[in-house]
Order: sequence, then C-alpha cells, then structure tokens
Amino acid sequence: MDKQSLNYSITPEQAASKPYLKAFSEEIMLGSLLNLKELEKSRINHPDILTYKSKMIGGGEKAYTHYADWIDFLITDYSPRTRGLSLGSGIGRVEKYLIEQGFSEKIETIELCANVNKKIRINDAMINVQQGDLNFIQLSPNTYDFILCHGVLHHLINLEHVLTQINNALTEDGLLLIYEYVGETRWQFSKDRMDILDKHFPEVSFNIPPRWKVGGFESVRSGDLLNLINTCFSENCERSVSYGGIYFPFVTCAKASDDIHMKRVVEIDEAFSKSGEISPCYHMGLYRKGSFSPPLAKPWSDDKVKSELEPAKPFSAKLSQRVKTSYLGDVLRKIKNLS
Repeated sequence: MDKQSLNYSITPEQAASKPYLKAFSEEIMLGSLLNLKELEKSRINHPDILTYKSKMIGGGEKAYTHYADWIDFLITDYSPRTRGLSLGSGIGRVEKYLIEQGFSEKIETIELCANVNKKIRINDAMINVQQGDLNFIQLSPNTYDFILCHGVLHHLINLEHVLTQINNALTEDGLLLIYEYVGETRWQFSKDRMDILDKHFPEVSFNIPPRWKVGGFESVRSGDLLNLINTCFSENCERSVSYGGIYFPFVTCAKASDDIHMKRVVEIDEAFSKSGEISPCYHMGLYRKGSFSPPLAKPWSDDKVKSELEPAKPFSAKLSQRVKTSYLGDVLRKIKNLS
C-alpha cells in the first residue's frame, strides 16, 4: 500500500468503531429508501428550483428532463467515453441515461448500498455495480476516461484520499464531472446566510436542524469540499458553476408550506450567486486530470470521530425517543390513529 493511500482523516481501525458503524448503517438505510418516486418528491426538486438550475447550469429557460441541464453538454461537446466510473451511483438513473445517449459504452459503479437497493436500482447490462465504502477506495491508475461524482463526495470523510485516487485513476484524456453539495457541514448554516434569509423573508420562520438530526454521513465534511476540489483541479477546469446559497438553506430550514415563496427564493439565489456575496451550496464542475501534489489530510482523533458521527442529543430528545419506542408510544400512536 503506497504512502498516499494512508492519507486518511479516519483510519480503517476507526471505521470499525461504534460511531462509524452506526453512521454507516444509517447511511445504508437512507440510501435504500431513495427510489425515483421519493427523489421526485424531494423539496430540492421543486419545479421552480429545477427551472432555475437548468438556467444556471445548462443555460436553458425551462426545466430539463433526464438531468440534461448538467449532462447533455458532455454528449454534444465531448467524444464518447470507453470506460466510465461512477462513485455513489444510487439507483443508477444518471448512468443509465449516459449509456442510452451513447456517451459511455459501459460504466462501473462503486455504491455503498449495492447489496440493499437491488429492488429499486435501475438494471442495465452495461452498468457493473460493486459494493464498497468509498472512504477507503483503491482505484487502478490510468484506467477510466470518465469519472462521475454526483451527490457522493459530501458524504465522505477521507476526501483528500478519494480525490487523489480519482485523479490517479483518470486517463490522460479523461474527464471528471463533479456535481455536489458544498455548503456548511451538517447543514449548520452561517449567521450571514441566515441573516440574508431573515431579511428577505421576514414572514418565514427558519430553524436550522440540530446536528444530531442530520444522520449518517450526510454533509459530514461538505464545508471543506469546494476548497479541496479547487486545490486539486482548478487549473484543469473546463466548466464550473456554483449556486444554491439561498434556496438550499431555505428548503432545509423553512416549512414545506413556505415553498409558495420559491420563485422569489430562486431569484434572490441567482442574484447572490452572480455577485459572489455569499458562498454557494452547490457546485458543478468538469475537470481534466491534474498534476497536483496530494493534499494532506488532518487525522481525526477518536474523540472527534465520536463527536462528528454521534453528536450528543439533548435529554428531551432522548426522552422523546424512549417514549416512541416504548409501550406508551404504541398506545399514543393507536389513540392518534383513532382520532
């Protein structure tokens, strides 16, 4: 094993700890539930947001289907790929589209939930799915002429290791497409960001979710991600769009009934995205293989592993959880169903 493969924030030994295994199980459980129907119902797929994303990423004025706002430029502007790799492919909807459109002959995937989401995953003979914990991937050098990271990097801890592995695995003419959440870690939005929301939407009550409610590996190091991407690949960037600094915290911290304001939300998001006055929550970038020195990871202590992956719950939350799982909780649910 080479020296860089040991450049971890969290070690394999720490990955055997109770906090890691608990977060790992939560991640698998959540991933196994994300079928197409559930994805379509997500508030970040609100029609106004989809239309806005198409405008920002693809230059269109209407919402695309089949992810064309951030995929079709590959098909029209770049030659087809022979061997692709998708990290964290989920149910495989994007990979299926790329193959159908003739962009890639075949795509290999490494997916945490591969063994549990078989019933909801899109099956295709040209998509090879493997189970794996991406925090510790070892990729063969100079192997893939296309690598896709779509909504996966912000679920990883060993980002320095993974980005280096990705770069090494690209062929000399390879392409890397990154489409990720890059906002605050564990959705703990900054005061500046929330002040903007309060100013523009005084009629809305915003509540940042407590860290202990953001489960699994969700956004576990997302606050570090954009800087690391730029450190590794900015000199070889062919396309870059960043946005979402307003609409994502809005849908995360406001009630669903407040989505009646969404047209104004995306208008404000566009203004702040173009001015650069506030950091983005989403980034889409297309990159070539880089020549950077592998970024150094800062090792997590065992205490940090526990505090980051198993944050303390307040007593009231613990009590509520105990009641829900007790006999009293069953009685209360039955009473509620009868009313």
